Amino acid sequence: MTPPARHHRLSAAQLTAVAWGRPDNEVIATLYAAEHSRHQMLAAQALREHASVAASALRVLHETGHHDPTAVAVTLRQGWWGTWVTGLHRGTADRTPAAVIARLSALAAVAAARTGAPADLTVPMSGGRLHLPGWGTLAADAGELRLTVRDGTVIAHQPAGTYALPVGETVDGWIPARRLAAGGLRLLVDDRDPGRDCFRMPLRGPLPDGEFAALRRTIGQGWRLLARSAPELARQVAAGLWAVVPLAPPPDGSETSVTCSDAIGAIGATGPGDAVDAAVMLVHEWSHSLLNGMLGFVELHDPRDAGTFWAPWRPDPRPLSGLLHGTFAFLAVAETWRVLRAAGVQPERAEAEFAVRRRQLAEVLAVLPGVPALSPQGRRFVAVLQRRCRALFATPVSRHADEQASAAVRRQAAAHEQAAGAPRHGDPRP
Repeated sequence: MTPPARHHRLSAAQLTAVAWGRPDNEVIATLYAAEHSRHQMLAAQALREHASVAASALRVLHETGHHDPTAVAVTLRQGWWGTWVTGLHRGTADRTPAAVIARLSALAAVAAARTGAPADLTVPMSGGRLHLPGWGTLAADAGELRLTVRDGTVIAHQPAGTYALPVGETVDGWIPARRLAAGGLRLLVDDRDPGRDCFRMPLRGPLPDGEFAALRRTIGQGWRLLARSAPELARQVAAGLWAVVPLAPPPDGSETSVTCSDAIGAIGATGPGDAVDAAVMLVHEWSHSLLNGMLGFVELHDPRDAGTFWAPWRPDPRPLSGLLHGTFAFLAVAETWRVLRAAGVQPERAEAEFAVRRRQLAEVLAVLPGVPALSPQGRRFVAVLQRRCRALFATPVSRHADEQASAAVRRQAAAHEQAAGAPRHGDPRP
């Protein structure tokens, strides 16, 4: 496989930078390296029983990983490596030899091509599709598919024809992966690879061309809006995010977005509706990914049950980890609404959103610092979140907006107490 996992750490200054929502590219790279190491350790366990039948693909991944670890890490990430090996480990992914060999061979072929290494692989095919991560989808006949990799090209040999891949356009039997580029932002728009099914929400099937164009345009406009109004956030988003996966809209037609702790930097989304929605979504989900990456090797709280808590942005009680996630993400969202308002972007909406988010955060951060389950690092982290929240109140809003925000939070609290039959904070019940 790839080189063995290494120990990763963040310095006190880097942890503080994350708490402030200001990680530099070195911190982001450390989060990705730690995730990769964690997944490699999991893969070593999950793939042990397949070592003999998948020997060729594993050997290619091992050799290319030593030659160019960065290129191979990107290949594995785009192949949803973390969600796949986690699924194998938990028994929720297809563990049959044919399925495992097909997935490993596709990864190995792209890794070899990206690193300039030669490879010869034989892939048992039954599902009719082979997904080459970050490249596209090949329709494959049942039986065996031979892949020959030379000089950065994958030659797929099958009775229906021979393909030299990747090809940047749709041809008979080949559909290239879709991508989104806007300024410094580069995203894979993954609407085909089955490995993307990790968001616990129904996936949208392959997007029609018109819908893909609309998604690409809206997210591009949202990132450019960030680049003008909040360049530091735009830099982080461009450095940290790598994929967006279209999700099926909920029955009520609302827009939603979500992340996956096994695939930091990937967003599942149903929308967004407009450029402002896109800008806020990018910041919100990047913040969740940032914290997911850090929590993979930094312990902010005792992992044992610490009770549940009221979160004003959710109808259901939240565990401590969820409360930390929501607080961290909505601080970034509130700060984004503040800069959008200052820039004159949808000012009435921006003021209302900013006012309600800071009132919600103030409620939570009045209680969160006193939670006994926080670790020493967690207490320092939350102390910074408190300072960020206080800074929000240094920006004045209209009396009407503040009164509306306060009323909204009171309604949320009353609804929570009525539904749960519990106080707002710290429900110790299981």
